[in-house]
Amino acid sequence: MEVILTTMKDETNERKYSSKPKTVTKCHNPDVSNLRKCDGLIPLLETKGALSRVTIGEAPALLADAQAFKSVLLAAYRENGTTMYTPQGS
Repeated sequence: MEVILTTMKDETNERKYSSKPKTVTKCHNPDVSNLRKCDGLIPLLETKGALSRVTIGEAPALLADAQAFKSVLLAAYRENGTTMYTPQGS
């Protein structure tokens, strides 16, 4: 996360400073975004126990174990080239 300082002037022409947390995306390409198949990783992550389906209130949600998530994805990449672009491996 990057903090951006913004300068504004109020009705008395005094400078006011505001710092708001802002996420900055260096480059966004919709064509590349369309290649991502993140949902294709769900079965693998569920099978390995890194992702589970839960209900929060009345809404279905996915609960991730971040450490297991990373370990599973790294192992799958090493074994057969699994990525969010190639969820079935390369």
